[in-house]
Amino acid sequence: MQQGILWLGLAAVFGLAACDPASPPPLARERAQCANATAAPAARQAACDAVLALDGIAAADRAVALAHRGEAKHQSGDPTAALADFNAALAIDADYAEAKLGRAEVLLSSGQLDAAAPLIESLLQGDAPPARAHYLRGDLHAREGERAAAITNFDAAIAADPHMADAFAQRALIKQADGDYAAAARDFDAALRLNARHAEARAGRCWNRIYQRIDLGAARAVAEAARAADAALVNAQLCRGLVMLRQQNWPEARAAYDAVLLVEPVNAAALFGRGFARREAGERREGAEDIRRAYEFNSDIDEEFERLGVDF
Repeated sequence: MQQGILWLGLAAVFGLAACDPASPPPLARERAQCANATAAPAARQAACDAVLALDGIAAADRAVALAHRGEAKHQSGDPTAALADFNAALAIDADYAEAKLGRAEVLLSSGQLDAAAPLIESLLQGDAPPARAHYLRGDLHAREGERAAAITNFDAAIAADPHMADAFAQRALIKQADGDYAAAARDFDAALRLNARHAEARAGRCWNRIYQRIDLGAARAVAEAARAADAALVNAQLCRGLVMLRQQNWPEARAAYDAVLLVEPVNAAALFGRGFARREAGERREGAEDIRRAYEFNSDIDEEFERLGVDF
């Protein structure tokens, strides 16, 4: 059942209503906002709440609103509440693709790969599976360490939807991990052409410049752009921290690594980088303690920093 079609074009309908003296349909603005994937998560969730509170709402419309609200909750960092909404939508229609996609994304992001796999495979059945299903299977394979299979599925996602910035960015990360820096750079650039604020692509581009030993100032500019897009993105702050270490900007390096440790308190690279910055800034005891803790999680962490241009 293709409930998503029910709300297709709602934003356009509402826009035309402004020129029509007749009143718009009940909650037309809220329905359009609830369906708008680019809206701010809080605003989108509030709009979906209003739609779901509507008296006599049809079951199909309820499933649509629940799935959209689940997307907003997941985007705002509440995977448990998001999963509850996706499950509620699937209780109305067990074959609703958008709710299946949302549920699979939550399961993947929380590390429940075995639970996500059958959902993704069910979405790939049929003649025209959604591009996002190919993307999710690529994500699944990437998390399992199956890089070739991940690339194949990201290729399929891009073939099905050439405007999927996420697929370009994730394919680039795998190419970069394999040392194919030029191909990775092309994919990062493709992702950024599609979405100039794509934080993962910006962070990846920062690391790409580090690996290729391109101008450190350019790497810093990309790192700052990645931080502006998502200050909590670990990969962005790690790259920014490394750039600041190499530029001997100890306060900014420490700030970047502090941001990582708020999200991942035992991240070895962040502990080591912060320790190095603290030591060089004169906090020798505190710096030594951070470095000692980093070695507990990665005994070769100093060698990794040296390979990236930091002389320990």
